[in-house]
Amino acid sequence: MLGFLSRFFKPKPEKQKSDKAVAGVIDQERRYLIRVSLARDIANAVKICNILFSNLAYVPTLFREDIQVISALYQPCDNENDFYVKLGALAGFFQVDPKPWNALFPELDPKIQRANTLIINWFDKQKIVYDQEITRVWENIQVLRNASFPFHQTDQRWIKLAKLFGQDFPINYADYYESILRMFLDSLKMLQTILNGVSARSKA
Repeated sequence: MLGFLSRFFKPKPEKQKSDKAVAGVIDQERRYLIRVSLARDIANAVKICNILFSNLAYVPTLFREDIQVISALYQPCDNENDFYVKLGALAGFFQVDPKPWNALFPELDPKIQRANTLIINWFDKQKIVYDQEITRVWENIQVLRNASFPFHQTDQRWIKLAKLFGQDFPINYADYYESILRMFLDSLKMLQTILNGVSARSKA
């Protein structure tokens, strides 16, 4: 009966457009709140991990704390171009000054500038058991950055990593970037737990 009546009482086109516009605004506001929350939590987690790690390993920082890298987290990711730009900025967290690390790891290539390579070596040297998912997430972010246009020609690695980050095709870049931020934040929380544990044991 309702189906029959709906033939005669269809919403006016103007009403449908208005509803879509309202829904669009609500979705934008929701994404804004999520993005700001994730950005704030990541910035705080990076700072805490840097403080904890510097106290344990006596190096200035583990992650690069750059105002441009941090501020990029707060910017919207509305399209493919935004995604690639923000992905490049996100990878900047892992670019560190290798000089302070040379005294800790004289056996390593002094030109290594990736936080994930350095933290893995520190874990191994200190015989610390850790969840490899932590550094795997970091590695995937960097590989995705290197496999993505405009940095490099898109290849099969990009497709594989999209699925690892929980994305289907066609890609929704806002959702994709949000998924990457969530996984990065989870990895920072896991690292923070490990560093807190090591710090507590060192004081016991």
